[in-house]
Amino acid sequence: MTEQKNPPFTAQTIENAAVPNVYANGFANVTNGMDVTVLWIWNNRPALRLTLNLSAAKSFAKQLSTFIENIEKETNTNILTMEDIVERTKDSSQNEAGKK
Repeated sequence: MTEQKNPPFTAQTIENAAVPNVYANGFANVTNGMDVTVLWIWNNRPALRLTLNLSAAKSFAKQLSTFIENIEKETNTNILTMEDIVERTKDSSQNEAGKK
């Protein structure tokens, strides 16, 4: 029996895939010990729930991290995390709240 392999996915095949496209600007995750569920959030509202087995979740995390690191190297920039942005703007947010 011949092993079937997935076709290579290029930027074009990903962009043209006939599947729903969901945008998110936040996320939350939980695990039941066997799987990881990520709730993708758009403007503080649930947009999509994705469940992965732990192995797929770990592979996704490693590949995504490498992908972002490569973008940072190629563009000579440091992409801030959401936590970094909150921390760096905390003082200005508190000052604005105090003016009201």
